[in-house]
Amino acid sequence: EEGGDGDSADDFSLATLERFDQLALGAGPGDGEARTQAATFWSDLMGHRRLRHLRHCRTCNVRRPPRCSHCALCDNCVLEFDHHCFWIGNCVGLRNHRPFVLFLLCTVLSAAILFAVCLIDVVLDVV
Repeated sequence: EEGGDGDSADDFSLATLERFDQLALGAGPGDGEARTQAATFWSDLMGHRRLRHLRHCRTCNVRRPPRCSHCALCDNCVLEFDHHCFWIGNCVGLRNHRPFVLFLLCTVLSAAILFAVCLIDVVLDVV
């Protein structure tokens, strides 16, 4: 006997994906009925009992996962939100934290190289 809860979770996920595919295929730019069905689908999905533990974002009007915060500058919910960086023009979060650290390291390295070149130029200019 397999775990009944796991089977029902798989059934729920499969039914959700199948319904999403149906709505996505039927929704054209002028298809108002499909848009209404999609809105109903999403409201039913977000109101499902398995998603009740998620916090509600008042700005995005969706349930957001744990460790997700809303960025007022980007107007998006960002998973594992760290901060909004003006230098790279977006939020630093789960999907771009490593590239951001690499950006910082490259910036420090280029500043060090520039400092070394300037120092060498000053020393050679004096001699």
